[in-house]
Amino acid sequence: MPSKKKNILKQAKQQVKVRRESILRDMSVLIKERENILDAGSEEYADLSNRIAELFNEVKELDEAVANKGKKSKNIVWRDEDFTPSPKKKASNAEIVNDEAYSESLEKSITARTGPIAKWLKPGILVKKRGSEMVGLVMDIKQRYATVLFGGCETNVRSLSLRPADWEK
Repeated sequence: MPSKKKNILKQAKQQVKVRRESILRDMSVLIKERENILDAGSEEYADLSNRIAELFNEVKELDEAVANKGKKSKNIVWRDEDFTPSPKKKASNAEIVNDEAYSESLEKSITARTGPIAKWLKPGILVKKRGSEMVGLVMDIKQRYATVLFGGCETNVRSLSLRPADWEK
């Protein structure tokens, strides 16, 4: 089932299309009338030319409005000034009921996203990769990865798979 916004946009597009076709028909009639006037300098000819130019500008404005696809949904203007659309259901519109539970859940989500952190891991120490005997030098540490220099090659390695070089198996 399409959303209300899509239906409103579809109807608005249809109205613009009908309006554009109507203007083009009117403009076509005026052009034919102007062609029948023999004196190009007459006042009637000038009035028809001005009216045709106005209609042409209206069509141009409609075309520009239709071409601007990214802004249509945000530029809805309600004809009924008393109508207020229902607010969108977003997390940012939610009301926090229990501040303590909310702060607890935030702390848990941050821990879950970042995962456990190797506190001993610092740039400049010697490490081994789990299951390997090659010793490397830690160059840089990011959230979950560390850049380690193994035999002249910089390698990104998961921080948790690294062990201090002096640890025995």
